[in-house]
Amino acid sequence: EEIVFDEESGKYSAKLIFENIDEDGEYYIFADKLGSSFSFKVDGTYYQDIYWDIVTKECEKIRSGNASLWETYCVLYSYERYKDVLYALKEDAPDVPDAVGSFISLTDFDSLAGTDAYVGISILAKFGYNYKALDEALAKECIQKAASMYKSISAISKENSLWNDGTVSDEKNASFLALAELYRTTATGAYSTEIVSMHDYLKS
Repeated sequence: EEIVFDEESGKYSAKLIFENIDEDGEYYIFADKLGSSFSFKVDGTYYQDIYWDIVTKECEKIRSGNASLWETYCVLYSYERYKDVLYALKEDAPDVPDAVGSFISLTDFDSLAGTDAYVGISILAKFGYNYKALDEALAKECIQKAASMYKSISAISKENSLWNDGTVSDEKNASFLALAELYRTTATGAYSTEIVSMHDYLKS
């Protein structure tokens, strides 16, 4: 499309649509006035390869106990999203459930507090949800632990008026995440009721 100059920002811009590249390689875009773009690759598996490299390294950190709680949750979340697509196509895919299981065995969840405790609950609940088919007893144990932790920490939060100060915080966001994971995993009505009660906070 036509190159446009924006006087306020002092920048030129244009929209370019290209869809006929069918040969793998490294490309860049050049246009008068705009100059050259950074180079980029066109490759059928390029982004998948990057993904596997990241997940492999993260699983190594998780197994060694060097990954943060949030990193561990994100890898487990990614696994759940893509296990029926990417993981099903790769025979040597990183064993995320095994890595997270090792992390859980190395973590003292009872020592966690605040935001960390809620992320820990989210890990246990999501792990239990994804591990049912592999080891039902272990999955059930993790889900029960998550529920027990949430019951204890939510009581403390209510005493300290966590939800009544009108602010947005990482701890509140993590609390909602934990609650959502527990409700999804257990379908317990009490969790649903509590989620609905967060209506005003979720709009902020």
